Amino acid sequence: MSQKMLSTEEKLNLITRRQSFLEPADAESLQGLLEEKPKLKLAWETTPTGKPHVGYFVPIAKLLDFLRAGLDVTVYYLDVYGFLVNYIHSMETVAYRQQYYHFLVTAILKALGVSPSQVNFVAESSLAYEKDFVIDVQKLCAIMTQKDARDTSAEVAETEQISPLLCSIYQSLSEPYLDLDIQYGGEDQVRRMKTTHLNSC
Repeated sequence: MSQKMLSTEEKLNLITRRQSFLEPADAESLQGLLEEKPKLKLAWETTPTGKPHVGYFVPIAKLLDFLRAGLDVTVYYLDVYGFLVNYIHSMETVAYRQQYYHFLVTAILKALGVSPSQVNFVAESSLAYEKDFVIDVQKLCAIMTQKDARDTSAEVAETEQISPLLCSIYQSLSEPYLDLDIQYGGEDQVRRMKTTHLNSC
């Protein structure tokens, strides 16, 4: 993909267009980041819990805007999260789903004219079993309450299992471990992440 020099305003417009739930303060923060750093790091997080559908074209197509804006883009497969929240399926099943998701994402990117080599692909499991990551999970578990965890998502609000309550902790650690400036996701994910970060600070 050929790249021309864009102004900060042009980059901001590419990043924020069609993002209806973006708050004014978030846009201001993005503008400040774009002025400070030459290349921002962004991750789109996707969880291999069910059958992919046509709706996946929307976030994957949005990745083109991020690339055009000069961002360093990562697709982050939440395979550990997927097992914890969807505990009726084995780790092996989730691993196969993650492979299928990767095949699907790369196929869509190619169909849109984007080489997968322009995007970073990271599986959560490649980080989550490292010693430092495990220690950070334990630290967050020690300061979060069950209410904090349940408030992050309707998906886990009524669960009787322990594993779904860990999901927001694992997801919140993606930002420091991937050294991110921006996390891209649906409105439900934005609310979940903001709640977790506020309660763990």
